[in-house]
Amino acid sequence: MPLFPKNRTPEKEDTTMFQMQEIGRRIAEARRAKGLTQPELAEQMGISFQAVSNWERGESLPDIARLPELAAALDISIDALLGVAPTQPEPAPSPSDEDNADTPQDTPDHTDLPTLDELTARADEMDSADIADMAHRLIVRGTMCSSELPALAEDIDSDDLGALLNALIKGGLANVSDLLAVADEMDEDDVADVMRTLIQMGGMGMDDLLDYAAELDEDDVAELANLLIGQTGATADQLDALREIVCADDYAELQDMAGIARRNGAAPAAHTGKLPYDPKELVGLAPFLSREQLDEIVTAILDAGGTIGDIHILAPFLSRKTLDTAVNRTLDAGGRIRDICTLAPFLSRQTLDALVNRTLDAGGTVRDIQILAPFLSRQTLDTLVNRTLDAGGTIRDIRPLAPFLSKETLDRLVNEKFKQNH
Repeated sequence: MPLFPKNRTPEKEDTTMFQMQEIGRRIAEARRAKGLTQPELAEQMGISFQAVSNWERGESLPDIARLPELAAALDISIDALLGVAPTQPEPAPSPSDEDNADTPQDTPDHTDLPTLDELTARADEMDSADIADMAHRLIVRGTMCSSELPALAEDIDSDDLGALLNALIKGGLANVSDLLAVADEMDEDDVADVMRTLIQMGGMGMDDLLDYAAELDEDDVAELANLLIGQTGATADQLDALREIVCADDYAELQDMAGIARRNGAAPAAHTGKLPYDPKELVGLAPFLSREQLDEIVTAILDAGGTIGDIHILAPFLSRKTLDTAVNRTLDAGGRIRDICTLAPFLSRQTLDALVNRTLDAGGTVRDIQILAPFLSRQTLDTLVNRTLDAGGTIRDIRPLAPFLSKETLDRLVNEKFKQNH
């Protein structure tokens, strides 16, 4: 999800372009201060150096979900990266400063942020994207709750509201109830997009989807149900309910997916015993804790028998090393892809590649792996296609991967199929 949503007016586009250029400049300055080259920063984050170059030139922005990782790599805060706070710590006060303690000083207490009541009163005079941005800052600061979004929802455009919810959900600061509380103010496409994020983060179940399905396009219901079945399976009653909503072809695919889910076993439930920390209570503090603190907390949870079902809400704030450890523990205990899919957006490319190869070596198919497709590299997807076809698979077998394949791979498949038929 982009850092700034698309805006409708030329004036707002100019402002957004300026913001992008300023953020790019700060990224470049912080990278040089760390003594990193663009390729070195890219390698550290598991992305292409072209992506870093585009950020620094102001041609694109980092995904919101990657901001914690980028800030950690550059050793600055997210606020500093976005221009909310200085990139360098304030110098310690001199004795003369202490003698003049009564003199007003600039402090990082962000008193420039309005209260919710003040923001609501000013909303009629503000641009939709600015209201959404201000609401995000208030919620991150802890001076506004996500449950209070309905007070602003009617003044925020649907796409801006969706972008705000996606950012909050990825940060562990909003849930499905927050979406449903404002869904009437949103277009159905934007609601479906936020639901995709909730499903990826493990924050939404099949019953939640069925309760709201009448308000969604049936194609979106089928897609979201497919994702959910890949994670947690579906009961007979849930499949019966889906039969009344989606078309026959989509229902047949959902039945197939449910069969695969049953063969693969159930997704991991949260630990039912006593844990040293409650992740649901910690998530509100997570943006303000160091990564080292959070890694220690999650390690303690896992050592006490906790599962990915317990820690996934903290995933945006954890190091790749800790996330990889959680995945490896789950797999070593007999877990499968569906057991770790809620962590997929935050895993290293090496871990995802190893997971795909491990599944294929164990006799898995594209159907088993497709839930990870949005997070796999093009190279891994191409390898998956080649291994499937070399094993006697057909174009139909790899169809679930089609939206994520490179143009070159799709062209090659079409050409090879054409040659076989002539």
